[in-house]
Amino acid sequence: MRILHVVGSMNPGGLETWLMHVLRRIDRERCQFDFLTHTAEPCFYDDEIRSLGCRIIPCLHPSRPCRYVWNLRRILKEYGPYDVVHSHVHH
Repeated sequence: MRILHVVGSMNPGGLETWLMHVLRRIDRERCQFDFLTHTAEPCFYDDEIRSLGCRIIPCLHPSRPCRYVWNLRRILKEYGPYDVVHSHVHH
């Protein structure tokens, strides 16, 4: 199962720490996480995420809906298909 988690960034916070806790313990042969972030800046968990075989995919401009949707569609085409897209943000 392929799951895309939509987050602002992967810096330490409640949700981000919980996602990392889950990622470290899941069977990565059966379940793959990727992370769509709203920043291209390096974040605290990035190296560990990549070392666990997951991707970090920037999708910029969340405050510009038309541009964001265009970026999101491109990402889904390029990196998908995903079985689940789980948004942890208000967009």
